[in-house]
Amino acid sequence: MNEGLDDCHVGLVFFSSREAKGAWFGNEVSALICRRNDEGIRVIPVLIDDKVVVPGLLKPLARRSIDQFEQIVDAIQGVDRKPKVGPTTATRRLKRFTLRIANAGEGVIDLTARLDGEEVARETGVGLTAQLSRSYAEFIQGHTKVIDRGPAEAQHATLSRALVDLGDALGGVLFTESIGRTLSASLKDIGAAEGLELCFEAADPVLLALPFEAARLDGSAPALRSGVSVRPPSPSTRSRSSSA
Repeated sequence: MNEGLDDCHVGLVFFSSREAKGAWFGNEVSALICRRNDEGIRVIPVLIDDKVVVPGLLKPLARRSIDQFEQIVDAIQGVDRKPKVGPTTATRRLKRFTLRIANAGEGVIDLTARLDGEEVARETGVGLTAQLSRSYAEFIQGHTKVIDRGPAEAQHATLSRALVDLGDALGGVLFTESIGRTLSASLKDIGAAEGLELCFEAADPVLLALPFEAARLDGSAPALRSGVSVRPPSPSTRSRSSSA
């Protein structure tokens, strides 16, 4: 008996509604529970009838009825036939919308949009205004100096309005014509199992410093929409090599 308790990998304990008065039964169950806690062997309560009272230490375990032969065999073999849980939002598929920005002359840029690596739109000779030639930090510093007087609510409203204006101006340049239409369609296609990653690439440090998160399309900033994430702007090796 000791060898059986010491060498087994799985222990089946059969319970009925009749009280188990034998001391050996309790000792054997205790020995199996100890091995389960110390060594991780499987202990499977098997119920002979529906009026069984299972000991408290065994209640957390999956119980099987005596007539569930296949389920008992699965439990002995450690087979789990429960359906797999579907993917969570943390592992959802991300589509990638990449906008490559290249200098095409004084105050002029070319734009190329790719969706998951495939080119989907292109615009050339787009004018870049002087307002957009400054970095986001310079923009904030400049407007803060202008609105540093008066009530705090008024300052906040003025800065918010300036940010919206900047977002509209930047969106009008980056998301112009076919670029904007393609991005708008991609945003509408975002489902529960998908998200959209916005990526911006440029070889010019001035272009990389643009406040891309503020750019607006169809009345709002895509970067702030649900399901959208923005990858930090990165240098474009292709743009750098083509301008060399």
